[in-house]
Amino acid sequence: WEHYYFAGSPEITADREKYNGEGEDFWFHFGHRRLVALGCPPALVPELGPKVTNYMRENYQPNASVSEDIHITLPILREARYTLGVVSNRDTPFQDEIDELGIGDYFHFSLAPGEVGSWKPEPGIFEHAVKIAGTTPEQTVYIGDNYFADIVGARRAGVRPVLYDTRGLFHDPGCPVITSFTELIELLKT
Repeated sequence: WEHYYFAGSPEITADREKYNGEGEDFWFHFGHRRLVALGCPPALVPELGPKVTNYMRENYQPNASVSEDIHITLPILREARYTLGVVSNRDTPFQDEIDELGIGDYFHFSLAPGEVGSWKPEPGIFEHAVKIAGTTPEQTVYIGDNYFADIVGARRAGVRPVLYDTRGLFHDPGCPVITSFTELIELLKT
């Protein structure tokens, strides 16, 4: 549900408009939506919603990380002369974080939707990435971990999607699925 919600769903669009962005009221309402999506009886949501929101505020510590196989795969792809880029649904550029993760030297570019005014799954962000890469949609492969943002968006832009799904969250996505980035090397040969 969260993958769907944060992929430009009508619900998040309405919530951002109603709550003027993603401030405190937005996150409070999101906690309520999450409980409903998890099957919480609606009568309990007013009682549990504030508890969940406060718990998340106090304990949620997102941690960006990369899998070890990325350090095997990216040098091979870079040496094979693939143009590599990172496209994220962040508001602002994030090259510093990519560099801090130790993978910045592998990529030719990074792109945040806030830079171009188009968010995944809108085709514009993918089209802009294709333009930066100097390729065509037919020559481009997009690897993403969110079916609703990445796979749907890549298809809308005519780009070949590949789903990175290590937990089997998305059943029958209608595109190649990898669970390790090393699988990408063989997949690109086809």
